[in-house]
Amino acid sequence: MDDDVHAAVGLVEGQQMTPATLDNLIANDNGLRVFHDARGRCAGLNVLALIARYGGGMEVPAIGGRSRCTRCGHKGRDTQVVAVRW
Repeated sequence: MDDDVHAAVGLVEGQQMTPATLDNLIANDNGLRVFHDARGRCAGLNVLALIARYGGGMEVPAIGGRSRCTRCGHKGRDTQVVAVRW
Protein backbone atom coordinates (compact mmCIF):
# COMPACT_ATOMS: atom_id res chain seq x y z
CA MET A 1 0.00 0.00 0.00
CA ASP A 2 1.47 3.39 -0.87
CA ASP A 3 1.72 6.38 1.50
CA ASP A 4 -1.31 8.17 0.01
CA VAL A 5 -3.53 5.16 0.62
CA HIS A 6 -2.21 4.73 4.17
CA ALA A 7 -3.04 8.36 4.92
CA ALA A 8 -6.51 8.07 3.39
CA VAL A 9 -7.51 5.13 5.60
CA GLY A 10 -5.63 6.30 8.70
CA LEU A 11 -3.08 3.49 8.71
CA VAL A 12 0.56 3.56 9.67
CA GLU A 13 2.91 1.34 7.63
CA GLY A 14 2.66 -2.23 8.93
CA GLN A 15 -0.73 -1.80 10.64
CA GLN A 16 -3.72 -3.85 9.63
CA MET A 17 -7.27 -2.57 9.37
CA THR A 18 -9.63 -3.69 12.10
CA PRO A 19 -12.93 -5.00 10.74
CA ALA A 20 -16.04 -3.02 11.61
CA THR A 21 -18.37 -4.50 14.20
CA LEU A 22 -22.16 -4.41 14.30
CA ASP A 23 -21.92 -1.76 17.06
CA ASN A 24 -19.74 0.37 14.73
CA LEU A 25 -22.48 0.25 12.10
CA ILE A 26 -25.12 1.54 14.49
CA ALA A 27 -22.82 4.24 15.88
CA ASN A 28 -22.13 5.52 12.36
CA ASP A 29 -25.70 5.22 11.01
CA ASN A 30 -24.78 2.42 8.61
CA GLY A 31 -26.69 -0.63 7.51
CA LEU A 32 -25.71 -3.89 5.84
CA ARG A 33 -26.45 -5.44 2.49
CA VAL A 34 -25.56 -8.99 1.62
CA PHE A 35 -24.77 -10.01 -1.95
CA HIS A 36 -25.09 -13.59 -3.16
CA ASP A 37 -22.62 -13.49 -6.03
CA ALA A 38 -23.46 -16.86 -7.59
CA ARG A 39 -27.14 -15.93 -8.05
CA GLY A 40 -26.89 -12.16 -8.44
CA ARG A 41 -29.16 -11.46 -5.48
CA CYS A 42 -28.85 -8.89 -2.72
CA ALA A 43 -30.83 -7.97 0.38
CA GLY A 44 -30.69 -5.54 3.27
CA LEU A 45 -29.98 -6.99 6.71
CA ASN A 46 -31.51 -5.82 9.99
CA VAL A 47 -28.46 -4.76 12.03
CA LEU A 48 -30.42 -4.48 15.29
CA ALA A 49 -31.71 -8.04 14.89
CA LEU A 50 -28.15 -9.25 14.21
CA ILE A 51 -26.94 -7.50 17.38
CA ALA A 52 -29.72 -9.14 19.39
CA ARG A 53 -28.70 -12.55 18.07
CA TYR A 54 -24.88 -12.34 17.89
CA GLY A 55 -23.92 -9.31 20.00
CA GLY A 56 -22.61 -5.91 18.95
CA GLY A 57 -18.99 -7.00 18.94
CA MET A 58 -19.47 -9.38 16.01
CA GLU A 59 -17.26 -8.36 13.10
CA VAL A 60 -18.97 -7.58 9.81
CA PRO A 61 -16.93 -10.08 7.71
CA ALA A 62 -18.20 -12.93 9.92
CA ILE A 63 -21.78 -12.18 8.86
CA GLY A 64 -21.10 -13.41 5.32
CA GLY A 65 -20.24 -16.92 6.49
CA ARG A 66 -23.47 -17.12 8.50
CA SER A 67 -25.74 -15.66 5.82
CA ARG A 68 -28.14 -17.96 4.00
CA CYS A 69 -30.08 -17.06 0.87
CA THR A 70 -33.79 -17.25 1.67
CA ARG A 71 -34.60 -18.22 -1.93
CA CYS A 72 -32.15 -21.05 -2.66
CA GLY A 73 -30.69 -21.89 0.76
CA HIS A 74 -27.08 -21.21 -0.28
CA LYS A 75 -24.87 -20.38 2.70
CA GLY A 76 -21.52 -18.61 3.11
CA ARG A 77 -19.26 -19.02 0.11
CA ASP A 78 -19.81 -16.57 -2.79
CA THR A 79 -21.40 -14.12 -0.35
CA GLN A 80 -20.30 -10.53 0.29
CA VAL A 81 -21.47 -8.29 3.11
CA VAL A 82 -21.17 -4.54 2.57
CA ALA A 83 -21.78 -1.68 5.01
CA VAL A 84 -23.94 1.04 3.49
CA ARG A 85 -24.90 4.55 4.59
CA TRP A 86 -28.68 4.83 4.92
